[in-house]
Amino acid sequence: MREQLFLFFIGIIVPILFNLLYLFRLDPFPGVDLTPFALIITASLFIISGNTNLGLFTIVPLARKTVIETMNDGLIVLDQNNRVVDMNRAATIVVGSTFDEIEGTDGTIIMERWGIHDMEGSHLIHRDDGDEIFEVRTQPFASRKGTPIGTTIFIRNITDVYRARQSLEVANKKLNLLSSITRHDILNQITSILGYGSIIEEELPGDPEIRRYMEKLTEAVRTIERQITFTADYQNLGTQEPTWQHVESTARWAEMEIGLSESMLEVHTGDLEIYADPLLLKVFSNLFHNTIIHGEKATRITISFRQDGEYGVLIVEDDGVGIPDDMKERIFSHIRGSKMGLGLYLIREILSITGMTISETGTFQEGARFEIIIPKNAYRNNPDLISQSQQTPQDQKDLS
Repeated sequence: MREQLFLFFIGIIVPILFNLLYLFRLDPFPGVDLTPFALIITASLFIISGNTNLGLFTIVPLARKTVIETMNDGLIVLDQNNRVVDMNRAATIVVGSTFDEIEGTDGTIIMERWGIHDMEGSHLIHRDDGDEIFEVRTQPFASRKGTPIGTTIFIRNITDVYRARQSLEVANKKLNLLSSITRHDILNQITSILGYGSIIEEELPGDPEIRRYMEKLTEAVRTIERQITFTADYQNLGTQEPTWQHVESTARWAEMEIGLSESMLEVHTGDLEIYADPLLLKVFSNLFHNTIIHGEKATRITISFRQDGEYGVLIVEDDGVGIPDDMKERIFSHIRGSKMGLGLYLIREILSITGMTISETGTFQEGARFEIIIPKNAYRNNPDLISQSQQTPQDQKDLS
């Protein structure tokens, strides 16, 4: 507005100045009134260009009253010195004062009264002993030249959303507890079945047909056991907020979990971090486990990274037998009964939470190669390693 007022002042003062010069006979061209020319110059150079570039006559947007004042979200505007310069009606309800009462006062005092001492980011505040919960979010703004000139404070009532989320979390905890108890009981019964099956096989006469039936029965029970165990991982999918995780650290924890030999895993990702579900550990452990079980001749697993345009590509490959062409997509299907299919299905689900995809691109008989495509905002290089790389493997296991 200072620039607008300056141009408006110039547009008025220049014609007056030339008119005074003419009246007092001080003009450079005696007898010629330059006032009309000054009006033309100021109108074209200052008024028109000022209106085009600075919105000279758009001092107060016409839609402000109907948009800002009727917003359900509160809005407070601070200048570069954190003084309150504007506030809508919704904000007055939360602040407890009208705009006329706090105009020009220090806006940080309002924030401190809510227990907020950081003017950046989002914060939750509780009013009336927690009966109402608000999200307070600050956003700095700048002039057209990029100079910081103030801060906006948005206040949103999230009481219903917050309570719904809490109720959902409680319900999920109860369901997970029920699932855990049920799964534990089923696994106990499966253990008993397998135990009795072993006794029966020892007591049976040497009838090959009966032994074949018992082997099929035992394999079916073990398949059920694997599927029940799989649900322990799947029930936690998406229950925790995604976080930035150091790729090499997570891969090393998976290496310890699976029990790979020290020389088998090579990681060439440096300080790369990706934004993923906390179950990322299961992605690596399942891939490593598949190499051990299905890779046959595999002696090495290599993890590397490259950029492909705006996307990142995380590559996990081995030197085993690889995947046949007709199986490259089927291995990710949950309808397959093998452990491999369930594990890879879980991997795809974990990665999809943060927009990542996985595919198998290796050459059969030369090795398996899994490529994980990472969106542009879901990978970064962080030499400080301030993310979950500071956790222990047990912390990651506890999440699952």
